[in-house]
Amino acid sequence: MLSRPEIGTKEHILLWLAGKDVKAEYEWRCPHSCPAGTYSEEFYNYHYRWIEGDDVGRTLQEISRMAKRRPNNYGTLYKRAYKAWK
Repeated sequence: MLSRPEIGTKEHILLWLAGKDVKAEYEWRCPHSCPAGTYSEEFYNYHYRWIEGDDVGRTLQEISRMAKRRPNNYGTLYKRAYKAWK
């Protein structure tokens, strides 16, 4: 049986991105609607910038940097992350 990847890993973030509407857009400047902010609030119940120094914090910072590039939709972000991490 397959198991879900550990929360905060690149694999889990990719799985989470894959579950989003590919055409849904986000505002990366807003910490509550950007992908890193949305993910951290959903799984950690606090802002991603408070997660520092460990692998999870660095991974969320990577997603934040990737999310700045246009177009700002989840489908494009998934492709960027997959290409960078696989």
